[in-house]
Amino acid sequence: MRLIKCLIFVGMCIWSFTLRGQSVQGVQLHTQVLPPNAYALDVFNLSVFLPSTAAGKAFVVEAALFTEQGAPLIRWRTGPISKNTGMFLLNKSSLSSYGSLQQEVFDGAFQSQLQQQGGLLPPGTYQVRYQVFGLSPSELWAEGEEVAESTSLFPPQLIGPADGDTLSQPYPVFSWSPAMGPGMSRVDYKIEIAPMLEGQSPDQALLANPTHFEKDKLSQYLLAYGAGYRKFEPNVWYAWMVSARSNGKEIARSEAWRFIYTEFEPDSCKPKPASVFFELVDEVGGDYVFVKDGQLNFQFEESYTLTREHLSFEILNVQNKVVASERSLEKPYVMGHNRFSLLICSQEVDLAQGFYTLKVKTEKGRVQWMRFYNGTEVNPCKP
Repeated sequence: MRLIKCLIFVGMCIWSFTLRGQSVQGVQLHTQVLPPNAYALDVFNLSVFLPSTAAGKAFVVEAALFTEQGAPLIRWRTGPISKNTGMFLLNKSSLSSYGSLQQEVFDGAFQSQLQQQGGLLPPGTYQVRYQVFGLSPSELWAEGEEVAESTSLFPPQLIGPADGDTLSQPYPVFSWSPAMGPGMSRVDYKIEIAPMLEGQSPDQALLANPTHFEKDKLSQYLLAYGAGYRKFEPNVWYAWMVSARSNGKEIARSEAWRFIYTEFEPDSCKPKPASVFFELVDEVGGDYVFVKDGQLNFQFEESYTLTREHLSFEILNVQNKVVASERSLEKPYVMGHNRFSLLICSQEVDLAQGFYTLKVKTEKGRVQWMRFYNGTEVNPCKP
């Protein structure tokens, strides 16, 4: 039996589906109404409540797209997911954390049109059906449905600041491309900016958090953030997006990007906020990571947790000689969940430009590696 409840959450109506009598009882699936002119992977914007009976059990999430009449078009399935009990959020930003997304195409013409439009859903009304399974497809834990609407209008595309950018100026210029489509009436734009909390995606921050700044009825495709606007807090991530509006109604919405503002201290030997972290590997090899400004950003796999105090490392040159370690450099700085930033310089250590290997050892004796090229010309840790 399926129990449907309408919950009010930050001004939106969310359908809650509970499937009882299955292998794991009490699992709840919460879906959200898709934005206008959604992209295909926008269908992954949902949360799953896992009861204590699901502890230690892996599961997968399936999302299938159908025409308004119910003809199947395409289906996606995540890799195995293992989470603690409680609410688990799944969106297109976190999909890559769970392995490759499996895709099954039922309508080749639809798939071709989807690719031609850069992932934007072709005009029409769609049914989206969700299912949560145990590792066996016969173990159906929960299911739900949503409706997506799309027109021939292309939403505005964000231009800058780039996604994940670090801003050193307090008054940036936000820019985007116009929404486009046949027979469009007068269109203006609204920009929204919201602070992000730890673990949130830009979409989640804009949906759930108090707005830092918003301005509507913009006729141009840019906004110069002026001194009269609310100041950005240093070292805080912000999400931003732009919606196109006609006659006061939202008709299309851009993707959500993020940026961070930081007040750099020129003589400070501290890591700067970063948007890209490279994964350590279990064997020496692979591509070289380019390092600039003396800052190497790395991360462990999703399931691994480590404290700064329990991490030791060595840096080896091409002759396999140790040229630096935690004894001559600062311990890596914690930059988020499983993410660290290592300054490969100090007052005493000045690595020459060239190729090196980072060797990291954990408190459990696990050794992982990363090869990098130091492109820093001047030691940033020396005044």
